Amino acid sequence: MENLELEQQIQTLRSRATRVERLLVGASVVVVVLLVAGWQSVDSPQDIKARSLSIVDAKGVVRVSLGAPVPDPVIEGKVGKRRSPATGIIFSDAAGNEHGGMAMLDDGSMNLCFDDAKTERNCLFMMPKMGNGVALMDTKGETRAMLYLDTAGIPHLTMKDDKGKTVVSLPEETKPSTTP
Repeated sequence: MENLELEQQIQTLRSRATRVERLLVGASVVVVVLLVAGWQSVDSPQDIKARSLSIVDAKGVVRVSLGAPVPDPVIEGKVGKRRSPATGIIFSDAAGNEHGGMAMLDDGSMNLCFDDAKTERNCLFMMPKMGNGVALMDTKGETRAMLYLDTAGIPHLTMKDDKGKTVVSLPEETKPSTTP
């Protein structure tokens, strides 16, 4: 009688082991299918939509911002205001201060600028009401040299001294008449 009971227990264990094996195989297939489906969507996204993307350094400081709109500029640790909301790419230093970027502003202008710690220094620009050109600024942010084509396509060259007085203007500025 003991042999018969032992034989029945062995059969029951074999039956249970077969069911567990089938369950594990089924669960493994489901896991593999889910992993493959997940890898496929991660490896080849069709469309990613976001309003902004921030690239940070090892310390967590935002060094590159891509956005629509981009954040307002940080200059010497203080947040400033843009003249118009802008979409583009902004580059920042290790302290998080803006040091340049490329943007299309909602006022219709576009620019590519490189800044120092305090102000814009070199800009390639296109402004609907002015034209397109290059502006070079001094350490105070004052435009000292500018070469541009106005909206009629006429070239202009302007250079100013450190006091803001125009020293070169081509075509020459028209001076007011002194005769009545």
